[in-house]
Amino acid sequence: METEIEKVFSRYLEYASMYKKRKAWIRDKSSLGIWRKFFLAKEIFLVESLKKWVITEFISWRLSQNTHKRTINTDLITIRKVLNWAEEEEIIAENPIKTAKITMFKIKNEIPRILTKEDIFLVETIAKSMNPDRQKRF
Repeated sequence: METEIEKVFSRYLEYASMYKKRKAWIRDKSSLGIWRKFFLAKEIFLVESLKKWVITEFISWRLSQNTHKRTINTDLITIRKVLNWAEEEEIIAENPIKTAKITMFKIKNEIPRILTKEDIFLVETIAKSMNPDRQKRF
């Protein structure tokens, strides 16, 4: 049985609007809008047409648009989540990308270092010692 991607997306968004928090629904809707645009450009209309190469091309397409890797990860998570949901709801027989080994981008979650008052004092002291004529505070 062939299933149109658009029907899956529409049913998922209907479900998500009722059972997910508004912020999650908006994020999913935005991400699926990007997927729709990509599928339309590639003339991919059926769920069964989705293969690993399609996902790889999507990643390349998003990178060519200078999209942040974290956003691309969100898009990948969304398509996988939607297709898993469709499989559970028996809208599709099986998720065609479930077995595809899609590598997510590694994102460093570094917290920026914030200077303490003591750190600022130390920096000022060192700066003044390097230029004793400068008496003003930075």
